[in-house]
Amino acid sequence: MKYIAAVIKETLRLHPPAATARTSAPGTGLTVRTPDGQEHCLDGVIIYNCESLIHRDPDVYGDSANTFVPERWIGEDDELSKKYSTTLPPNQIPNSAWRPFERGPRSCIGQEFANIELRVIIAVVARRYDFVKVGLGEIEIDETNLPVTANGGRLKVKPELYNTRQVTAKPVDGMRMKVKIA
Repeated sequence: MKYIAAVIKETLRLHPPAATARTSAPGTGLTVRTPDGQEHCLDGVIIYNCESLIHRDPDVYGDSANTFVPERWIGEDDELSKKYSTTLPPNQIPNSAWRPFERGPRSCIGQEFANIELRVIIAVVARRYDFVKVGLGEIEIDETNLPVTANGGRLKVKPELYNTRQVTAKPVDGMRMKVKIA
């Protein structure tokens, strides 16, 4: 279950389901300072937290910021975790660098339940069924009918699957699959 939890966390990091916005009432004097020292007044401004950018910060996630590496969440003593270097070990990644359920007083009250539910569903469904992606994101197969590996030992896909951003993130092709009983 430790690896399933890491896969869920990494999936939510790379493909957060939604984003959030905040507003500051006019006259509050809310200002922010940019890394280059400039200050900006945000009174009356709606601020959009783009989790997709926050979750791919190379200062936090290193060279593998745009790569699916669930091992980064397992622990610094784990061999797989050492293989895929990140700037910070999992226990030192700031809370603000992973926020698919948002943070603070507006965080999702059902996030723990959602994580438990996801782990149970994946464990039960993955044991009973085989899923094969078709269309965008389909795994490339060689002439001996084996998957082709790409950089880092990951499986190579034919055309890349990507999300469309509306209110929530959705795979552009609806995530088409072939499902067989295992």
